[in-house]
Amino acid sequence: MLLHSVSGPRRHHRIIVIADRTKGALLVAGAALCWSSGGILLRLIDSASGLAMVFWRSLFMALAIGLWLLVRHRVGLIAAVRAVGAPGGVSALLLTGAFVGYVLSINETAVANTMLIMSASPLVAALLARILLGERLRGRTLLAIAIAFTGIAVMFGDEVGRGQALGNAMALMVAVCFGSNIVLLRRYRNIDMIPVMLLAGLVSAALTLPFAEPFAVSTRDVFILAGMGLFQLALGLFLFIRGTRYLTAAELGLLGLLETVCAPLWVWIGIGERPSPTALVGGALVLTGVVGQALSGAQGTASNGDGSVSPSVAKEGSEARVSSKTGSKGGGSSSFMAAAVCDDDAGGSGQASGSATRQYQSTSGGGSSRAGAGGRGRSKSRGGGP
Repeated sequence: MLLHSVSGPRRHHRIIVIADRTKGALLVAGAALCWSSGGILLRLIDSASGLAMVFWRSLFMALAIGLWLLVRHRVGLIAAVRAVGAPGGVSALLLTGAFVGYVLSINETAVANTMLIMSASPLVAALLARILLGERLRGRTLLAIAIAFTGIAVMFGDEVGRGQALGNAMALMVAVCFGSNIVLLRRYRNIDMIPVMLLAGLVSAALTLPFAEPFAVSTRDVFILAGMGLFQLALGLFLFIRGTRYLTAAELGLLGLLETVCAPLWVWIGIGERPSPTALVGGALVLTGVVGQALSGAQGTASNGDGSVSPSVAKEGSEARVSSKTGSKGGGSSSFMAAAVCDDDAGGSGQASGSATRQYQSTSGGGSSRAGAGGRGRSKSRGGGP
């Protein structure tokens, strides 16, 4: 049952209790919906250049996450940031590339093109894991990669024919940045990604400031960009962290597709922006590859007859869950499915682990996936949040 009621011993009032998986699904869906607002909000801006958008959006996100970290760590804030080390710094640079690429892509092409190409980042991660980490790819993952990249090629062909390939190239850069970040975080498994997100926001703002002319932006546009940093990114991140402890990697991946589907829907409803028929064909191929891989990962999840996760899987899932990925990404959650892709192809039998920007951890030799020692991934997710 998804819901059940509890009666008080004396007053006989009824309290509705939401099952954990339902709660997790609602929270992660809420995060995906927050992130899906990025396209329509950027379309509403009329006085800011692309780099000015990156500057203000990143700055407000960094302020929100910095406040979050201050509440969590207080005097230990600087130590928490330093603890990410050089791998965390590289991760922040990759996320910076994603932040910049996301905004510039939407400025140059249809929102649907950007979101669909970005959604392939889990498959990019699987390919990079094969090249860089030597992890083997199963046949179904190779097929998913082939289908998705065929779709991307179709979308590029459409844009090149109209002389507008830059936006698609920026979206592909975002997918590569996310995929690289996933592989990095599989190599360095204990990075707390919340401080990394803070660093990424600060680096993005610092790098774009000399070129952004931020004070030429209208007050109205600054308010929109503030809303993006505080709510579209930071609130989405908070909801995602709260929800991931209850769900499997495949469930996260499928719920993450809400962003890919809803972002183009909002711009169609709001301003009448429609992707070209060729882009829709290519996008359908991309989604086919990504969804097919996610579903194949879901088939390996042990469950009880009533659809709930079995105790053994629930225990392992809680120890190897997303720790406090990713993600937030430039727009939101395109790498939700990377755990299902990479963990399965690495031969791990447990659930994926990681962070809000897809900190996925698994063993590559066929053993169960764990988050650090003794379930540190879960303790990070629960620890000290606002």
